[in-house]
Amino acid sequence: MSWLPACAMRLRNSGVNVEISQRTFRGLPFGTLFCDYVEGQPEIRNFFSHNPFSPASFALQAEQMAFNKDRSELVRVLDLLNDTSIPAVAENLNQLRTNHTSLTVVTGQQLTVGGGPLFTLYKIATTIIQARKLQDELNRPVIPVFWLADEDHDFQEIATLGFPSRGQWQKLVTEEGPDTGKPAGHISVDERMLQFIQHVVELLPESDFSGQVSELLTEAYAPGKTHAQAFGLLIQRLFSAYGLVLAGSATREAKVFLSDNIVHLLHSADALYEALELQSEKLEKLYHRQANVGRSNWFLLDENGFRVKLQRHDDYWSFNDLSMSRDELEALAAEQPWRFSPNVFMRPVMQDLMLPNIAYVAGPGEIAYYAQMKAMYQALGMAMPVIVPRLSAVVVEKNIDRLLEELPFTMEDYLGRVEDLQQAYVKQNQSLDIQKFSDRWISEIESLAAARVEAVAQFDSTLSASLDRVRQEQINTVHSLTKKMVKSEKNRLEVQLKRIQKVQNALFPQMNLQERELASIYLLNKYGFGIIDRIIESCTEIDTDKHIIFKV
Repeated sequence: MSWLPACAMRLRNSGVNVEISQRTFRGLPFGTLFCDYVEGQPEIRNFFSHNPFSPASFALQAEQMAFNKDRSELVRVLDLLNDTSIPAVAENLNQLRTNHTSLTVVTGQQLTVGGGPLFTLYKIATTIIQARKLQDELNRPVIPVFWLADEDHDFQEIATLGFPSRGQWQKLVTEEGPDTGKPAGHISVDERMLQFIQHVVELLPESDFSGQVSELLTEAYAPGKTHAQAFGLLIQRLFSAYGLVLAGSATREAKVFLSDNIVHLLHSADALYEALELQSEKLEKLYHRQANVGRSNWFLLDENGFRVKLQRHDDYWSFNDLSMSRDELEALAAEQPWRFSPNVFMRPVMQDLMLPNIAYVAGPGEIAYYAQMKAMYQALGMAMPVIVPRLSAVVVEKNIDRLLEELPFTMEDYLGRVEDLQQAYVKQNQSLDIQKFSDRWISEIESLAAARVEAVAQFDSTLSASLDRVRQEQINTVHSLTKKMVKSEKNRLEVQLKRIQKVQNALFPQMNLQERELASIYLLNKYGFGIIDRIIESCTEIDTDKHIIFKV
């Protein structure tokens, strides 16, 4: 029984058949807030400024948005992050600099090692698709941008890769280095990382594309590069045909470019806290708040470059053992803006101050963050961008699809315990209903023993306990026989039971969404870098309001 919709459309790209279909997010591991958002439920849409599936939303945002930054200076800052030897990247940067009607569509992510799980690839693909679509609709340049979340200091969140190899799931985790605690973008590739990348290359299954993948990883994670440089090089190479532009705020030049904005945001801390908290309180009456709201949305880099929380008090700020008045802190921000690092609420504001941004491509968690932020944008007098859900998908390979056709389960069923699925399969396919057979037998034993109780008692009242032991021994014997019968039946169905496990591992590795666990580098290693083009071309005409089933 297949769970693929009958309306699946067949596409052809580069000689490879691709089948695309969609299904609702309900029943999969997605939160109610996210499901309501993509379905257009008014309860959650009230927390956003735009409908992401309406062309009118983008036209309105383009009209409302005011971008007054020096574009030449902006591109000078961006040049430091981008490989301008890639023609499409150089052209997009030139459009951003010279065409004052040009806009951006942005997505972003932590600097996950080796490109991270599939959802990062999907975010970038969605951004490229959205930028191309808007360029046609608005008749002006729209540039896809990846914002390097290079100021986050949680190294362990970026340092894991997972994929199947050598008959089992490999979950590879890099060791923390001495610089952990600094912004991840500032941490350099060291010997630990080189060994980790080599281990990844060795474990990836051999394919026609293994050499290309190994070469790319080795080039990206070269000694002396920072993690921001390594990750940036990796994704710009993969998406070179589309001119993906890199942006971020961790460089000294970016902070100087935004220094006036940083001072203003610090000055507005109390008003922004009130706006965030008010909206968050409204949100959690219906859903939940994704992040707690504090009076400070900033970190400060100490003398060693470590990121330390900046605390806001009634009439002063504090950092480690130091305290500063508001005027003193704002003076420091004007003089040394590179020491100030935004939290999860300030990061989107920074990107929308830095770029002429019309839309942000977000994952489910980010959409929940943005639901807390509408009032904050209003307090700043800024137009909140259109929040576009990223492409969400499961890749179904041919061998798995064949098994899906044979097995009697829905996609949601594979989210359950594999033991329960196997038992259900045995029950549906066993030659004898073993449990029913066993229950009837035990019932007969109970009835027979009950019928003999009075006779035994009249013969000798002390033998009642012996009769009960006989009854229990017979029942135990039946239970033991039942277990043997079940085992025998499982052995007969062993091939299919192993296939159930195989399907679950493919669709929901580690009992999680495939897009959150399977490393994108695994897919690139198996199918080549052209898989990116197939994903983009096959998803160009569909909205991201449903989960995509991508058959390869």
